[in-house]
Amino acid sequence: MMEDHKPEWYAQARKGPFGNEKFTMRHADNVIRRIQKDQQGAKSYSGKRLPVQLLAVASFIVLLGLGVFFLNGRFLGNESSNPAQTEVSSHFTEAELQRNADQVMQSLLGKTYPLDHREWLKEQQQIFYSYQKGEDSAYIWINYETGELVQTKMSRILTAAEIDAEMNTRAEEIKGKLGYANDSAYEVLRYVEYDVTQHSGVKIENNFRAEKWRIGFVNGEFDYASATLEASTVSEEMRQAGEEALKVLRGNGGDEELSLVFRAMDKDQDTLTLQYGSKVSVTFDTVTRRIEQISDTNPRASDKTDPKQLTVLDRELSLIDGDRLREKAAPLLTKIFSVADVGEYSLLKRDQEPGNLTFHKLGSPEITVYYDSDLTIWKVKEDLPASQS
Repeated sequence: MMEDHKPEWYAQARKGPFGNEKFTMRHADNVIRRIQKDQQGAKSYSGKRLPVQLLAVASFIVLLGLGVFFLNGRFLGNESSNPAQTEVSSHFTEAELQRNADQVMQSLLGKTYPLDHREWLKEQQQIFYSYQKGEDSAYIWINYETGELVQTKMSRILTAAEIDAEMNTRAEEIKGKLGYANDSAYEVLRYVEYDVTQHSGVKIENNFRAEKWRIGFVNGEFDYASATLEASTVSEEMRQAGEEALKVLRGNGGDEELSLVFRAMDKDQDTLTLQYGSKVSVTFDTVTRRIEQISDTNPRASDKTDPKQLTVLDRELSLIDGDRLREKAAPLLTKIFSVADVGEYSLLKRDQEPGNLTFHKLGSPEITVYYDSDLTIWKVKEDLPASQS
């Protein structure tokens, strides 16, 4: 089953809107010029702030142009009380604050949606607005003391006309590599997150989604791709290599049939995973056909429902001697990853993560071994150094 790539806040924020156009510095300049023109016609006097909608949009445009952004899982609207405005101190009326939020949405989206929910967040000195129209939505947080935009989160299913032509061309090329060149039944979801306090840049995700594949871009750059493939696409040579690897890990081949083929790509890696049954798998580098990981059923899975038993097991795992595990793992590392001399590797034992041990050698891939308290090894994984990945 394909997993959706989406921000953590998506489950709470649902699907939502984004504009018909890409928001560029040209758009920002246009909005700023409009604000400056409005300011020239407004009455000026000492100690008075700019009209709230102009102040917030101006600060938002400047910050967005500088790339101020963040990725945050907290959804403040569900965490705070909802005092009436008479209980908060604000230089702006409620109508001014909402016009502020409306203009931010209009400036960013080129459209507005009906207000669905408003909430005063006294502890944060913010007012939260939720806009909803069908599956489209926008979430905006305003500082009610200063009138400035604090945060916004949006998402939307794009129409074909709204998809960037260059990005669409690249997505088609990657789709072909995944084996779905002729699949036109897909949709594109855009997620946007922004926070004035985090200074980590704007993040705009465009996710092409179909029933059996996903392709994602972040800020216009390729980020990931994944697909489930038919078992018939796997060569007999690779099938045999997977089965032999499982025999080495288990000491026997088992009787699970090949049930799933999954390909995953990002900017650095391209892997193909063969799954046998529901939990056993072998992962290859798609290009070199080198095995990167073998995973059997995790013997600890059944203990996760019993915290006391899991605590005891963690203690037992943390006490296992590294040399004993080195001796047990040596044949696996030699046969699966072609390690000539396991003795040349130092051992990294992370007590805070009992049940795994990493074999480290400068200039060589690190290999992590996962084991049970009886020294049964149920998973091995190779990680290439950054320069080789």
